Amino acid sequence: MSSEKVGNMDQLYLIDKNFLLTAPFWGYRMALREKFSIMNVSLWSVNALKGVIMTAGRSIAFIDLSTRTVDITPIPEEWRRKFVGGRGLGTYLACRYGAAGSESFSNGNAIVISAGLLGGTLSSPNPLAYVTTKSPLTGFLETAPLPGLFAAEMRWAGFDHLVITGRSRRWVTLDIHNGTIQILNTGHLKGEGVFATSAKLRQAHGNGDLKTITIGPAGENRVRFATIVDGAGNSTGRTGMGAVLGFKRVKAVACQGSLDLEIKFPEEAIRQRRALSVGGQPATARPSGTDSASSAFFAGNSPGEFDRGRLARMANDLGMDSEAAIQMAAQAASDPTDDIVPLLERIALRKGRTGSLAEGPLRSDAGTLPALSQICLCREAFSDADANGQAPMFVAPPGSSRQYRGKPGSVAYLELSQRLLDCLGDRTCAGICRKTGRLDLAGVAELIRLNTGAVVTPRSLQTAAYRCYALERIFNLKAARAARQAGTMGSCLEAPGGLEMNISAWENIDLTTFRKTVAQHYRHHGWDRKSLVKKKVFEQLEVADLWNTLK
Repeated sequence: MSSEKVGNMDQLYLIDKNFLLTAPFWGYRMALREKFSIMNVSLWSVNALKGVIMTAGRSIAFIDLSTRTVDITPIPEEWRRKFVGGRGLGTYLACRYGAAGSESFSNGNAIVISAGLLGGTLSSPNPLAYVTTKSPLTGFLETAPLPGLFAAEMRWAGFDHLVITGRSRRWVTLDIHNGTIQILNTGHLKGEGVFATSAKLRQAHGNGDLKTITIGPAGENRVRFATIVDGAGNSTGRTGMGAVLGFKRVKAVACQGSLDLEIKFPEEAIRQRRALSVGGQPATARPSGTDSASSAFFAGNSPGEFDRGRLARMANDLGMDSEAAIQMAAQAASDPTDDIVPLLERIALRKGRTGSLAEGPLRSDAGTLPALSQICLCREAFSDADANGQAPMFVAPPGSSRQYRGKPGSVAYLELSQRLLDCLGDRTCAGICRKTGRLDLAGVAELIRLNTGAVVTPRSLQTAAYRCYALERIFNLKAARAARQAGTMGSCLEAPGGLEMNISAWENIDLTTFRKTVAQHYRHHGWDRKSLVKKKVFEQLEVADLWNTLK
């Protein structure tokens, strides 16, 4: 171990093969350069400065693009209690400041970028940023996880959530630095690929360590499966997150921060993080038994003649989900030997007949895609298995010990566990029991206390995860009602993670049957409109302020 003067504080550097801990100055940046392949580096402050912002003391930025104004406010303690952070608070903000009854491509649709409560701390080796909005692909509220370093950098810059509303008249970049946000005109970046955009932003800032998330030509042209890509090439948002930013004319978000995150009890936090990782499986692991369904996804549908690696890189640079783009371009190819590259470009630019495929598998001429393929392409990828096109996960039938029975409905413990970890901002910070799908809630509560100093109860954490699940469902009920009134329900698709279906059912599924199965699933568990959309239920969930918005 060695110490070195960094800024105004002494730092202690530790080599640890299992955990990447926190340091805005060095740790994550060194790990990025090494691409996590050699070692993980951790450090904490020995003599913390007075007045250092606490781990939970970050802000929300409300960015109105129509008026080009930014309002920065601290996160209310009540919101922390109810939603923790990350996906939980991001869902609430999307419900509060968005409009479930509006079109995805409308000024009323908000897009929220969030970091979890533990992002950038001792207990978050794999931080995730979360992008939440009403999807232009599915027509429902979707949350997309973005791996990489953007979430940690956003927290080091002083923010946990960015709520983006309205629409800019010009192409802009949101520039974030240590508690401030500027809306910069960057029309010269229009038409650039995501990697060129990131490189030019880093060059303009004179900072090779600038963290960015960008959209490509596909997002600019509102391809319904356009993604958001960070500077390291990590992408997310196959349900059209990039298209929503494109509608709002946000080409990129650039972030750099050096505000410290004070850890209350660093040594104890390290030990607790290790203890929680023992005896459970990572939250992104898939249950066994999905191989057959995965085979059905690819059977007769994968363009094996093509160089998938090269095509995936190109689709990524264009800002499209690579799996969706390749599958749909393959359908447009008249011959397996056809060059798919120009087809990908035409989809991204919406040119010619091929450009119609930009509408996605539910709205375009991609009717030859198997139904299971369409379902998988309309689900956000929360794990490597999801990204590789595997079918929705399978859970135990209703009435088993794997179901949490709350009011108004029951939900699989696995889904609650995953949502809670998404509130914390890292699906690997605690292991999930393989048999029950449960987390060690007491251990997670202790992990929060050791990092932030905040005292929470296991019950409050479970309630926060349940509240997040309920809000997502309430929003989608309102969205479904609006779609039926507009006559567009046929181009919408809700694909929940936990459906009780066996492998053979997945292999022979069609969209009509799937939609009926989803509706039956929600009715059986108490998540239908009749059970859920009641003022009393909103009061029980402590979200009565959303009644007029979501009823």
